[in-house]
Amino acid sequence: MVNGELSREFGHRIPAGNGSPADGVFAGWKWDGRRLTVEIDRYGFYPLFYYSRGDEFAISTSLVRLLEEGAPLDVDGNALAVFLHLGFFIANDTAFRHIKVVPPNHGFTWNGTLHVREARHLGSQLAISRPEAISEYGELFHNAIAKRLPRSENFALPLSGGRDSRHILFELYEAGHRPKYCITAYRYGAGDNDIDIAMLLADTLGLKHFVADRLPRLEAERRKNLATSFCTDEHAWLLPVAEFLRDSVDTTYDGIGGDVLSASLFQNRSWFDLHRAGRCRELARALMKPSTDEIQRTLDPIFRVADSTEVAREQIVQELERYAGAANPTTMFFFWNRTRREIALSPFGIFAGVRTCFCPYLDHQVFDFLASLPGEMLLDKAFHTDTISAAHPRLATIPYSTPRRTGTLVKTLTFGARVGWYGMLTRPTRVGRLARLAAQILRFGLSSSYRKSSAVIGPLLLLYFFQLEETRRKAAARLAQR
Repeated sequence: MVNGELSREFGHRIPAGNGSPADGVFAGWKWDGRRLTVEIDRYGFYPLFYYSRGDEFAISTSLVRLLEEGAPLDVDGNALAVFLHLGFFIANDTAFRHIKVVPPNHGFTWNGTLHVREARHLGSQLAISRPEAISEYGELFHNAIAKRLPRSENFALPLSGGRDSRHILFELYEAGHRPKYCITAYRYGAGDNDIDIAMLLADTLGLKHFVADRLPRLEAERRKNLATSFCTDEHAWLLPVAEFLRDSVDTTYDGIGGDVLSASLFQNRSWFDLHRAGRCRELARALMKPSTDEIQRTLDPIFRVADSTEVAREQIVQELERYAGAANPTTMFFFWNRTRREIALSPFGIFAGVRTCFCPYLDHQVFDFLASLPGEMLLDKAFHTDTISAAHPRLATIPYSTPRRTGTLVKTLTFGARVGWYGMLTRPTRVGRLARLAAQILRFGLSSSYRKSSAVIGPLLLLYFFQLEETRRKAAARLAQR
């Protein structure tokens, strides 16, 4: 018996020519009556979730939908241990043991038996000077935008005060394409002066600029968890932007990959040297957040992971070793895990209502070049800034956003109280555990030294797990009624 749509396609393809694989970000499936073929782009950035059990197979863009359709409810403790310590999943794991994401490159087939292939590009090893690299990057990015020009002027650009969206904006503008508007969102908690700088950028170029409203955080986080299939602790602040875009344009752009590939967002000399030396266990320890014991004691026993620190470390070490031969190994670890498994859920989860979302930093030639640069060249984190200045000198004096501290303690404690109330409503029996944890959260809010050792007991992660528990219970109840 076959249910659902026999074929679907998502995302966008950009023909590469010369028999090369299509560029762009896309995914889909096709059932021909005997065999299901699943296809995905080079990076596996468009999230597709599947499970296979005996002669049963299901695939969807929503993990929750798979649970509702009868996917096994077994929790993946190993994967959750990693999530607790990193804030994202690695490889192809999810919170549920039998549900995976489609791996990058090629896809797979199913005809009663699963045949899965995957490949991860790590670049090569380029010998190039910094001035030459800056010039080459500027030209390659210019070409990437040229392949992704909007089909009409009905497009908009989410704009921050950083580098990635700015570089996209400058290239589009100089190509004669002015966005219908630029839009910036308020962030929750302590942030930066993104909105001020984005407004300055738009004003300098004579463009319209909007600031999206901010949703109540509890509502935003709950909606985000469902939209991203419980695979991230980020992106709630982008929901109002997504709604604005969905109702007004058919095309947008996202700077995904730019910061990690060309600004070495997740790289420093210590991590680089550890990875190069093969000391992955030490590197894993440096990457991991502190103990998760406090939060685990608050959860349903089925979501608790014994020895979670060691369980997570072993898996992270194995994944780090996968990239040891890359020119910039730690960057590749973060690209193929955090960027692919967490950040991609912004353009292709939160923004899924917009027909086309172009991602020029994922252009095959741009990626291959940046992934092949000597890691040492990017450690000062100025490479992308220098490239933008060289390519667009007339606009080089516009400043970038800077962090600023705002009073967030009251907001954090208020949000924490609402999360606690939500936790009691969904499971009243945990009131005692919540009371003990509330004292820890209060201490967490008041003591910076305590935060450094207990950063994972914040209310954001609590809400994630409370809602994950509730989703699983509802799915189990639905299955019991069948």
